Amino acid sequence: MSEDNLNNAQTDEVATAPAETPDAAPSPEWPADWRDRFAGDDKTFRRQLERYASPTDLAKKARSLERKLSSGEYRRDLPANASDEDKAAWRAERGLPENADGYVEALSLPDGLVLGEADKPIVSEFAAAAHAADMDPKHFSALVAKYYELQDRQLADRADADVAFHNESLSALNTEWGAHLRREINGVNAFIGQYFPKDISADLLVARTSDGRMLGDNPAFIRAVAALNRELNPVSTLVPAGGSDPAASIGERLAEIRKLQGDSSSDYWRGPKADALQREYLELLTARERAAKS
Repeated sequence: MSEDNLNNAQTDEVATAPAETPDAAPSPEWPADWRDRFAGDDKTFRRQLERYASPTDLAKKARSLERKLSSGEYRRDLPANASDEDKAAWRAERGLPENADGYVEALSLPDGLVLGEADKPIVSEFAAAAHAADMDPKHFSALVAKYYELQDRQLADRADADVAFHNESLSALNTEWGAHLRREINGVNAFIGQYFPKDISADLLVARTSDGRMLGDNPAFIRAVAALNRELNPVSTLVPAGGSDPAASIGERLAEIRKLQGDSSSDYWRGPKADALQREYLELLTARERAAKS
């Protein structure tokens, strides 16, 4: 066979050989319209299905929700028309007390704090509200703990305010009365003890005004009582406390001052004590006169 014939034969063989067919495309695991089949006429559900690449993903989501429901992470809401039996069962599912007393019994406070007898009526009111609102017992305990925390903070703030107001008032009265401050304060206490019943006098000075301040630290109140004491008991404010004979004490003090009056260079006439001594002399004379008339 010639070379030309050989080439022609090879060409005919190639031309007449059947072409290889490619493998058929693998069929999808799920049909392309699976979302339409699942949703049917529900357009909202059809849009939600767009979030999932396949029914497998949808099934995984459903399984996850089932586990959360079983574990109690998701709980059903109480129906609006639930019966008492339904409510009891619903509370039991959530671990809620059957009644308000159950909240008090389950109360757990931090740092060893216990519920005091005086606080039980208030906490019982809280418990009734917690039961009506189906509150978690842990949240109820946290609420009561916060109540005590705020109460302690309020008491501490009040104590600080009391100290500040006491010092402020004492400073103002000291500026006004100077060396006679203690005498005036003693006179106020003696006046209250003399003219008020014991059970009232004990509470009067620690009573609080509308702004929360103690009455006994109010300088206006102290001045008013001191003025009454000077009017009704003039001797008591001018002689040392504890003297058995106030009139004799006044006479002795007048004699001391008159001795100073006889010396033109004494404290009665000169120096920083002059004004106070002269004022005291006049007050002693007035007190002796009032005592004589009484």
